[in-house]
Amino acid sequence: MTRISGCLLLACPHCQAVYRKPNYVSMNFMAMYVWTDGYREASLMPPGECMRLCTQCDQIYDIREAPEVGSLTKEEMYEPPPPLPPPEPEPTSAWGRFRRWMSRTARRRPTRTLFPDLRADLPPHAEWVPTEQAQQRLEALLAEPHGSNPNAREFETELRMRLWQSGNDWFRPLLAKAREEQATVPPPWTQTDAQLENLRGLKALFLAPGRSQHDTMLLVEVHRQLGEFDEAEALLETFAQDHEEAEYQRLLVGKRMRHVGRYPN
Repeated sequence: MTRISGCLLLACPHCQAVYRKPNYVSMNFMAMYVWTDGYREASLMPPGECMRLCTQCDQIYDIREAPEVGSLTKEEMYEPPPPLPPPEPEPTSAWGRFRRWMSRTARRRPTRTLFPDLRADLPPHAEWVPTEQAQQRLEALLAEPHGSNPNAREFETELRMRLWQSGNDWFRPLLAKAREEQATVPPPWTQTDAQLENLRGLKALFLAPGRSQHDTMLLVEVHRQLGEFDEAEALLETFAQDHEEAEYQRLLVGKRMRHVGRYPN
């Protein structure tokens, strides 16, 4: 059960738009489906990452760098006037906006006047690339002097995770349909050069010492999607035989499958 006790008022570092951030007493993280790239489909709560997309200026920011400008008690949150600031842009509820901010793909069927180079007969993954603003933000993070921003590595990881997940979105409904039809062969899977480049950057971040078991499982997935099955198998040896996620990954690795998967419920 999710319970809230008041909230903080935080300002966007770019435009100073004010949002309210709930103080959670308890949280329910259940999701309808969990995917091997970490995406949680129909999650009841946001996963609590640090990246936010401002609805006013359309820029992403690290919530840890958003200045606190006030607070509200639980009682004040439900008093009529004055009007409350809007809730903070949560990652889960704003996934569609995140996806549009981060990447573009032929699957959206853009008009010829906007993107004359995209043909209607292209497969859905064929033109997946990071948007210019997402690429610029990545380059800015990489250009920061080492140690100057203690949050830079975590923020880069989350941005690359979001890019990775958005690049896999075209495949999710195809795999779900194949499962419904009890198909014995999964749909064709392929990745663009931009996706592979982002995966290699994500792998370098996950290879750093001190990673959690959750990050180790994500590294297994990164290795698998890059076709590095020996490395994935070696990491899976560190998990217990009855570990449910590891068991599913062993199945995919054994069949030399690179596509994103959906863990069994």
